[in-house]
Amino acid sequence: MGNNAVQAQTGVSSNSVKQPVNQPLGTTSPPLPKPKHFLTLLTSKKIILAISIVIIVAIIAGVVAIFLLKRVPNTPSVNFEEIDFPSRVWKDRILNNVAIASKEKDKNKRLELYQNIFRDLQAIYQRDHNSKTRNQTETLAQFIAKEFPDSYNPKNFTIPCLDLACGSPNYPTDIEEIKSKLKGISSLEPLMLNSVLKKFEAAALSNDPNYQWQNYLGAFQEIKSEKLRTKDEKINQVALSLRDFLKSKFPEIYSQWEQKMPDVLDI
Repeated sequence: MGNNAVQAQTGVSSNSVKQPVNQPLGTTSPPLPKPKHFLTLLTSKKIILAISIVIIVAIIAGVVAIFLLKRVPNTPSVNFEEIDFPSRVWKDRILNNVAIASKEKDKNKRLELYQNIFRDLQAIYQRDHNSKTRNQTETLAQFIAKEFPDSYNPKNFTIPCLDLACGSPNYPTDIEEIKSKLKGISSLEPLMLNSVLKKFEAAALSNDPNYQWQNYLGAFQEIKSEKLRTKDEKINQVALSLRDFLKSKFPEIYSQWEQKMPDVLDI
């Protein structure tokens, strides 16, 4: 009777209202996400996860790259194609040292290799007086200074100007006359003549008396050798003229050599 009365007053059957099990009275269940919203949420999570993975991989790759860069030695930006090597032997020796230095981890050994390469390039420049050779040799010297600052001594990597691109030769009158006489002697070996003229040019481009003496004395030795080979009196007269020039131009140095090594100055 009581239930029927309630039903009559509310219009709702008591069986039609069921409270969820274990749910507090007066509360309702949250609505389930619609399928479309659920798929959007799931896709967003996948995108975020993918981006996170990409970022992590990029960070790891960067760390590995930095680690590898620290382990791989730096190499000089010398363009060896610019070098006119005197022979295949010179080229192979220099390029072989470059290859070894690029992989060498020991700093002292690397420095020694690059010093050897520098000396070889410097020797080539002293032979060819080519501005391209000088430029590449200077590039190597700059690399050594930057890569080995604690061991670098500028005096050991000085490159004197031996070409017309970096200076203008100032030939003494006596040397100009000797050059003219040499060019008129047909018995001279062409390569020897070119070597002597290069030494004259090197001395004329320098203001260092010791360096000038070194080149003039080298030229004197070559002329003396040609005189012995050809027995040409014209070459003998040129050798005598060059020796007189050395004695008057560098009296102190000449006297020292005359006392210690007189055979060098004999004709």
